Amino acid sequence: MSTEGHTAHTPSRETLSDPASQAFLALRTGVAVALIPRYGALLVAAWLAGIILNLLTLSGFYDVALRDFGLLVAALALARLAAKYAPVSTEKK
Repeated sequence: MSTEGHTAHTPSRETLSDPASQAFLALRTGVAVALIPRYGALLVAAWLAGIILNLLTLSGFYDVALRDFGLLVAALALARLAAKYAPVSTEKK
């Protein structure tokens, strides 16, 4: 049995650093926030947490990490607001 075959597509580092790929990921995340803000905001918060961790491993980018931390807090606030005020479907099938 060979472990060289890929069953799932994992994007490479070069693909993730491509501006067009980043724009597409941002667009998909924005659509998720617009359609399902309760879960889309948590997706954005997780994405920002990853960015913050990446920036903290590099020296000299602490100000950008702090800015992204503010965005992370805002995304979590949006998730809490959406959980409280979003309409919940109570229909049973």
